[in-house]
Amino acid sequence: MGPPLLQAISVVVVATVVTGCSGSALDERLAAYHARVAAILADGPAPRPPPGELPRVPRRRDRLAAIDDRRINGFDFLAIQGCRLSELVGRRNGPMGRVMPPSRRLIYELEVIDSADACIETLGPERAAKFQNLFEAKRRELPAHVFNAVWAGEELEDFLSGTPQPRAFANIEPVPALDEVARLLRGPVRTRDDGEALEAALGRVGGARPIGPMLRELDDVRRSLDAVAKLVVGFRPDACRGDAVRLATVFDETYLPLQHDLAALDRRASMLLTALARVLVEAEAPLADATLPDGGPEALRAYRDAIDPDARDGVWQRYRDATVRHALAWETVLTRCGRLPG
Repeated sequence: MGPPLLQAISVVVVATVVTGCSGSALDERLAAYHARVAAILADGPAPRPPPGELPRVPRRRDRLAAIDDRRINGFDFLAIQGCRLSELVGRRNGPMGRVMPPSRRLIYELEVIDSADACIETLGPERAAKFQNLFEAKRRELPAHVFNAVWAGEELEDFLSGTPQPRAFANIEPVPALDEVARLLRGPVRTRDDGEALEAALGRVGGARPIGPMLRELDDVRRSLDAVAKLVVGFRPDACRGDAVRLATVFDETYLPLQHDLAALDRRASMLLTALARVLVEAEAPLADATLPDGGPEALRAYRDAIDPDARDGVWQRYRDATVRHALAWETVLTRCGRLPG
């Protein structure tokens, strides 16, 4: 990572996790840290940095990969009476079938494809060829249905929400649930059982504590650390006296006690965003071979990049960069005063 001093000051990003912290309490403590540094170095009152603008989850219709609505006419429907397919088509045309959530629609499409061969065998050559083309189109569209089950459903929307809401699965650990979704997507999803397992795993993700507040907290920490770094970076004392002593004391008394809570936030965010990224990669990868542009709906891309832990301008990388800038800003003061944190 760099010289020992930088590693030591940046211990927040590698420290062992203890307990979590409330966003408001941590924010207030960071505000107090900034205020104490500003009282020493600023010419006048140093206002807190304004809240950052985090991207919002796009509307559901903007997260939906468009798929042709393929239907059969009345004569074709009569021709498949007695096939399992006729029951599925009847269900799809019913009141509940027209409002299927994306995960349930995926299961329906998998059932339709599974019924294909048995039904085609009962048809005459011309109609059999027509249905064969229909089923081949549906097979090509399966990756889009998988994508929609992940991205366009209320489960991921709830998980990415910025406002925590009580859920039936409020005590679910999201990382194992996300890992299970990624494993199922790698399967790949081919049968009704696969689709139902994916639906259940997504339900557990949707019932976990939302990560929107955590993303906000990461951004708040970034802004606070950058505000302090901007004040400290220009202060280059030749010896440990006066303001240098006062700053070193602030670092010891105000910043170091924050490190346990910051480390807990750091580790949890890293685990969650990495697990979420695995899910999104698996959901999007098959689209390259489907009848859709790679990556899905355009409106999703900016948001996806914001939550991607590897994206240069994403929430996570901007936060990590701020921790490094903060550490480097303190280098001179702590070296002069021999206050290297242990």
